[in-house]
Amino acid sequence: MEAVRTSTPLETSTGRVSRCTNGRTSWHTEDDPTGRFEVLLARDVSRCEKSKSGNTMLLVFFDAFAKWVELIPLKKATTLTLIKAFRERILGHFGVPRTFYTAPYSPHDNPTERASRTVKSMIAQFIEGEQESWDNPLPEITLAVNSSISDTTNFSPIFLMQGRDPRMPKALYEEKTRGNGNTPEDFTIKAAKIKEIFEFVKINAERANADLRRREWRPALGSLVLVKQHQLSRGVDGFAAKLATKYDGPFRVLKFIRRSYRPQLGGHGRQ
Repeated sequence: MEAVRTSTPLETSTGRVSRCTNGRTSWHTEDDPTGRFEVLLARDVSRCEKSKSGNTMLLVFFDAFAKWVELIPLKKATTLTLIKAFRERILGHFGVPRTFYTAPYSPHDNPTERASRTVKSMIAQFIEGEQESWDNPLPEITLAVNSSISDTTNFSPIFLMQGRDPRMPKALYEEKTRGNGNTPEDFTIKAAKIKEIFEFVKINAERANADLRRREWRPALGSLVLVKQHQLSRGVDGFAAKLATKYDGPFRVLKFIRRSYRPQLGGHGRQ
């Protein structure tokens, strides 16, 4: 039985990428990004259940330096729709990236794969089983991902991209706009600070990549764990396994059976 800690934080990290060979991508030190949109990666999440808006695919753009994501729902993953998404969501706002990678045949080597797993997990939590509305919460999910502090950089993607913290939705209803009362900084001073932050980000990224390893964890008796579900897609019922919740629980560990253990499953009627 596979289980995870209930307190495990979501992590998004990136590796190193080199030139594509035979449709595959691998990561190497010489191509580590040193600034925004030096390395842009794209991944299309495999076919989703058709939404009420007619969308069946989710395209993810991922900036390897800032960890910025763009989520674009698509009706079809054709060359024209991909070009249109790139022009509208990347080119029109950020300009041309120095390097652009896609890795449809090597998802585990593409750092967007980890971001995609995070996004799919968040979608499953938002829609609560209503899979025909999977594309509705994408703007809120994009804001949540881009405003979260990255374990690799120690900054939020939106701060690295815009040099400021975002105004969150609840702040729109405040009677007064919060401020620090200070005179706005001169743009040269702010630019110098951003440059200093970028150097700090590069140091943090190098440290995170050097320390990146899987740490073995075993629960203790009485620990709360989540039990992994093995869902199967059912086209007749309009159910896609990739958008379903991956874990059930939490449950308490009652007994160890060799290398496995038995959780207390409450009223679910399962052992």
